Amino acid sequence: MPPCLDVYVWVPGHNSAILGRFIDSYVNVAASDERLHAFIRVHVLGIANDTDDKALDELRAGGG
Repeated sequence: MPPCLDVYVWVPGHNSAILGRFIDSYVNVAASDERLHAFIRVHVLGIANDTDDKALDELRAGGG
């Protein structure tokens, strides 16, 4: 099993375009991982659905 790493990236300011380009360029995740899609909807696109908070809870410190 490959190692699991947490990586933190500093994005200066709240710029959804830069964050979106970073994700498109560097993030490789299974298409079925709803957590990334929820993150993109909330923090890049500025839209959300009812299940996004639950999916994002797994990404918060101490979550899932």
